[in-house]
Amino acid sequence: WIGLGKAGGDVEGDAGGQARTGEQMRIVGAEGGGGMVCVVVQHDDEDAIHAALSQLVPYAEEHGVVLLIESSGIFSSTSRLTGIMDRYASDYLGALWDVHNVYRVGGESPATTIKNLGAYVKHVHMRDSDDDGSFNLVGEGTLPIDEVVRALSSIDYDGFVSLEWDPAWMADLT
Repeated sequence: WIGLGKAGGDVEGDAGGQARTGEQMRIVGAEGGGGMVCVVVQHDDEDAIHAALSQLVPYAEEHGVVLLIESSGIFSSTSRLTGIMDRYASDYLGALWDVHNVYRVGGESPATTIKNLGAYVKHVHMRDSDDDGSFNLVGEGTLPIDEVVRALSSIDYDGFVSLEWDPAWMADLT
């Protein structure tokens, strides 16, 4: 995961996040393409985001790699992320749906997320928590996992769902 954009309007670019993202796409593309590289938007700077994407999306297309933007931070509201996706309308730009962030931070239901992002969803991160924010094993918290599955099924999603876990959440599992 590479950070994209930083405070002050600069893209964490030429020597930072943008260059690392380009290098990752080159490596993944050299392996036969079809892979994915994810970026996380670090700061709320639309100009920096568009400056970076205007260079990275054509690079992704050239190398046959899908560039994913994670639905976290400023994109915990997926209607905003959809605006970015619509602007570039590329098969090589997609969304990584971080279910926890969108539901807990963005306050969106899985049905709303899928209504907004639909086919832009190319990968899903899944972790679970209780309403108080404490993390649990998937299925043991209060995230509406069944609604997530129904939402993904409604768009015939056939991609990966990765389980996200940090050992610090439950030290006895390490």
